[in-house]
Amino acid sequence: MTAEKNKGGRPPHRPTDETRAQARALIVAGINQPEIARIIGISEPTLVKHYAEELAVGLDKTIANVANTLVQKALNGDTASIIFFLKVRGKKYGWSERLEVTGQDGGPMQHEHTLSDEAAANLDAIASRLAGSAGAAGVAGKGEA
Repeated sequence: MTAEKNKGGRPPHRPTDETRAQARALIVAGINQPEIARIIGISEPTLVKHYAEELAVGLDKTIANVANTLVQKALNGDTASIIFFLKVRGKKYGWSERLEVTGQDGGPMQHEHTLSDEAAANLDAIASRLAGSAGAAGVAGKGEA
């Protein structure tokens, strides 16, 4: 006659529609796995074991649903949805938004770089140390050779 062993501990977790929906909502909200497990009241390994599908595709399914809603709104004439959709997905068809920056009178951009006397002196000192001689002085443009 064998005695049944008492396993002790918590009873096994049984996911419900409610806990699955809760896990999906938390995943979509960007909550990490340890926090999701804590909120549901289970360990992280139990979360991974019982909610693998939600963890793997929860956000993807939500993005797909939102994208579908956006397309439906665009197809129904919502101007903001049409503009957004074409900016994001219509680039290969010539729909894009660009910002072109030019210099004075449409010419190239001009950039001026200036160094303080202290910064120039620091660069000259570094160049001198790297070169191993005083002959590298003046690299920053403020020292004398």
